[in-house]
Amino acid sequence: MSSRFSRGRTIAICFGTRPKLNKFAHVIRAFRQRGVKRLVINSGHHTDLLGALLKQFGIRPDFKLDTMSAGQIYLQT
Repeated sequence: MSSRFSRGRTIAICFGTRPKLNKFAHVIRAFRQRGVKRLVINSGHHTDLLGALLKQFGIRPDFKLDTMSAGQIYLQT
């Protein structure tokens, strides 16, 4: 990884669906291993579906936006 990412910069990674978490999990892991500062954000769209994957990948989001409420469908956001 280029040293330009380690000079006080923080990378924000935002996801809200299982497919996006599947893709970003490997990026988050690579950043963690390289000591890259990162901000992991869960948009809160599918929290019921993401819980198991977050646990499986060992990811703890820094922020959860809670953009959805119980019983709400994605078209209502």
